[in-house]
This record gives sequence, structure tokens and C-alpha cells, in this order.
Amino acid sequence: MKFFDLHCDTITECYAQNKSLRNNDLDISLEKGKYLDEWTQVFAIWMPDEIREIEAEEYYRKVYSKYKEELESVKTVKPVLAVEGASALNGKIENIKKLYHDGVKIITLTWNTDNELASGCFSENDKGFTPFGREAVKEMIKRKIIPDVSHLSEKSFYDLCEITDFPFIASHSDSYAINPHVRNLKDEQIKIICDRKGLIGLNFYNKFLGSGDSIQMLIKHAEHILSLGGEDVLSLGSDFDGCSINEELKGIEKMENLYAVFGNHFGEKLTDKIFYENANTYLLNK
Repeated sequence: MKFFDLHCDTITECYAQNKSLRNNDLDISLEKGKYLDEWTQVFAIWMPDEIREIEAEEYYRKVYSKYKEELESVKTVKPVLAVEGASALNGKIENIKKLYHDGVKIITLTWNTDNELASGCFSENDKGFTPFGREAVKEMIKRKIIPDVSHLSEKSFYDLCEITDFPFIASHSDSYAINPHVRNLKDEQIKIICDRKGLIGLNFYNKFLGSGDSIQMLIKHAEHILSLGGEDVLSLGSDFDGCSINEELKGIEKMENLYAVFGNHFGEKLTDKIFYENANTYLLNK
């Protein structure tokens, strides 16, 4: 089977725990994923909200070195580099060029709270985008770095819509209508992403999915996003190694069963789009 995952924190965990990506006890390892026929994995360098300014820039560089060490000559997976939290820029426009030369393709604009660009979904005072953030987004798009709205506050989301008409993505977010968590997307946000032909990656985090069997809840979120026009937009954004995931979804080795369940429910053609084709087509065109 083919598998395209828009978000995991595995490389950050490999750095933090001094583990090898090749073989480990995390949700993702190269060994666990070797059964996949084609595998594209977005590896995020996660930027904690406690780290800012030059410390953030230095932390990014350390995890990036781990990414290069683990993935430079690997052939079993096609890696895509992302940064989760634009605090890695340290408030400097010139650092966008540096991240571009590192191969960064996606930047999740905030994590949970404010940074130099914008307010996050848990910011106490939702101020939206800063002047620097507006300038930074335009420079990112100029460099063909994709803005990711997962973790953005609601005001920041709509500010972004005013700043650019770019088809941005929500790499790891679910539906607020199915489970009203602040990190999930409301219907109007989903419709905007669909209209712009962006991407929405279904997140496996049990708190975002809601109570019940995680696979069945994932199907409910998928059905809702599809009902809003998401057939060419819906993808997977597992959040492996970045959150609590219930056993039925925990680990890349579980994706074969998930594919079978989705295939029985949605049919093979639509399941292939969700599991690989939508994200692959989008990335090839960016």
C-alpha cells in the first residue's frame, strides 16, 4: 500500500531520547514501515513554546542535524521536512531563506501560544498576526514554503486568509463539528481550505477524535470533512510520536489495518486518495 503522512514528531523524539530512526520503540521507525510499497513522511521539527529567540534558532539547528544524520541516505521513505512552530525563525526574515536551503517544505505557523508571527489556539489574548508574521508568510510563499494552519488561533486563521490566497494546509487537524476541541477546524475553516484546494490531514490524537473507538471516530471526522467538499483535500496527519494515540491506531504498522477498514467503508478509490494521492498531488504542484 501507499502511505503519505502529513505530520509526525518522530525525528524530534529521536533527538530528545537519543534514538535511531532506523529501529526504535516509537510510533515510527524505518523498520516498522518497510512493508509499505511507497511511503512519504513529513517529519516535523517541533518547537516548544518555552523556547524563544536565539535559543529557538539553536534548538532547530540541533534537531535538523539529527534529521540529516538519520535520513540523508535512506531509500525506504521519502522524507519531507517541516517545522512545527515558526519560533525557529527567531523573528528574522533572513532565516526563512536558511530554512528553505535546509529543505523545509512546510511551516506550522505557531504551536499552542503566541510567537513572533501570530497567536496560537491556546493564546490567552488572540491578537492574530503580527506585522512580522504578515511579512514572513509572504516570504515563505515566495520561497514555496507551505503555511500550515494547524495550531493557529481562529483570528490568526482568518488573518492568514486576508494576507494570501495561497492554498495553505492543516497538516494535523480534525473536525470541530464532530468533537468541539479548540484545535479542531470549524466548518467554515474546512470549507475555505477545500475551496482553496489545500489539504487537511486527519489527526489520530484521542482528545481531538473524541471518545469511542478511534478508527470509527476517524471515519466520522473523515465523513464530515468529505461532506463539506473535501474529496480532493482529505489526507492523513497522524501526529505520531507527538501525542496520546489509542492502541488501534498507535504505530505505523497499524496503517495496513486502517487502510482495510477505510477501503471497506469508503471504497478503494477514495481511500487511495486519502492515504496517498491527495497529499502527493498537492506537494508535486507546490
